[in-house]
Amino acid sequence: MKKNTFFLLFIFFGYLSSFGQIGISENFDNGVPADWTSSFLTSATQACEVESARDNLYSFSDTGNLTSPNIVGQSNATDLTVSFDYKIVDYSDSSLGTAEGWGSFTIDYSTDGGATWINIDTIDDSNHVTSSDCATMTYTVAAADLPTGSDFQLRFDIVWAAGDYYVYYDNVSALQTTENPPNCDAMLVEPEDEATDVAVETNITWNQASGIPSGYLLSIGTTSGGTDVLDNEDLGYTNFYDPASNLLYEQEYFVTIVPYNENGEATGCEEQNFTTESAPPQGSLCEDAIPVTEPLPYVTSDSTSNYEDDYSGSAGVDCSSSSSYLNGDD
Repeated sequence: MKKNTFFLLFIFFGYLSSFGQIGISENFDNGVPADWTSSFLTSATQACEVESARDNLYSFSDTGNLTSPNIVGQSNATDLTVSFDYKIVDYSDSSLGTAEGWGSFTIDYSTDGGATWINIDTIDDSNHVTSSDCATMTYTVAAADLPTGSDFQLRFDIVWAAGDYYVYYDNVSALQTTENPPNCDAMLVEPEDEATDVAVETNITWNQASGIPSGYLLSIGTTSGGTDVLDNEDLGYTNFYDPASNLLYEQEYFVTIVPYNENGEATGCEEQNFTTESAPPQGSLCEDAIPVTEPLPYVTSDSTSNYEDDYSGSAGVDCSSSSSYLNGDD
């Protein structure tokens, strides 16, 4: 008899419960994950941090929802802490927290795959934090309500009443007590591992590690094992790093991402790498202009296609035009 063995590998981005606890951790820095049900998109505009999930509610769009995937059978019967950042601001002036009468939203959970929902709290005029800054809300679901092996799913459900406003959510977490350090599976997203010709203005991002991390240590070097750019920097709970200055041209960079939580650091994290683009020719940037040393007129023959697109927008008020002449190859 022929015997077939199947190996199944399940990879979850933004949450994982392989250690026998409910764990949702999502900061939306790489967009709303595909396995979330949502009317939201992500935006860096006035985000709580980096990027936030954002939805616009008004008279013709009067409901909104943001629902996590269902985590099946992973409760370890301990208290579960639900936390998130949020704000509600006027559409026309995001520096203003929305006025009273905007509506309400509920924070709910389900233990049966979304067939029924149990309310944790309702945010309305009575307890809404009116501000253009994000407020942090924290709740506890008692262990008795999540017996061993329970499913868990989290939902934010918004109902509009008046106005035209944005709702932001960020740093959403629902965590039971963890029992182990997280896994070493935080992989580069931008740029990808072994990518070449990477723009020197690139920000470094990675996917959420599994095993419920609470933060990340990041090292970057110009040699394998090196830390001359960044030495084991504790970035907290984010999967985004903006180099303090632009990366160097034609340079290979080596990156190590180590997730951690209250149980310790992940072990065995492999180094990843990428290589930046070649330096543009002289004349591409104002700070590296082509010197004109001969008497005018200066004459040369070349093509703007050789000089990339480093600038955009109008040429400036002194050029008597507001047209976007700087768009395209410079």
